[in-house]
Amino acid sequence: MSLDKDVLIDGLREILDPTYGGHEFPSSIDAAREAWTNIYDTYALFAEDMSGDSLTASSRSGFKDELILEASLDEFVPVASPAADLIAEEFAKAFVAYWEDAAFAILTTPDPDADCVSDGGNLVWASETTSVVSVVNSNPLEIALAAEFRNISTDGAAKAEAFATIFHKATTEDVTVLITGVDTTSPTPLPITNTCTIF
Repeated sequence: MSLDKDVLIDGLREILDPTYGGHEFPSSIDAAREAWTNIYDTYALFAEDMSGDSLTASSRSGFKDELILEASLDEFVPVASPAADLIAEEFAKAFVAYWEDAAFAILTTPDPDADCVSDGGNLVWASETTSVVSVVNSNPLEIALAAEFRNISTDGAAKAEAFATIFHKATTEDVTVLITGVDTTSPTPLPITNTCTIF
């Protein structure tokens, strides 16, 4: 599997779109924290590194712990600064907390023909040693969310689509994974690395 924006859209419509089957607005701030955490975690668990290995470690609890949401309004539709900026900052911190210590399985070696070129040795992978998140850039996410939170709208489906697009873009473009391993050099394999986004 790989990341699917539709998973985010469906989850967000459940809490933002009254026309969606199974819709239910969060009844409290804690319910909103739990709902947003569940939605993002359900989506992110399908993440793969560039070699196609699945996510094995992330921090669902870290994501939830960073969400305070006390600046939000009824039905979790925050508006205008400073509320929009504060909530966007919370989500940016949650995003970092979720990914900063994340890791992937080491079952499959990177494709030598992939867009993210490997470095070191003879460039031919023999095995992976680690696959871990090395960089999380939350700035684009925070800026985009702040703008969207200021965008007052009663169209829940459109809001779900907008938020899903922002989170999907950040997840697939602003989280960097470093894969380490050894090449096929004989008799002594040499270190080899690959740096890429997640998929």
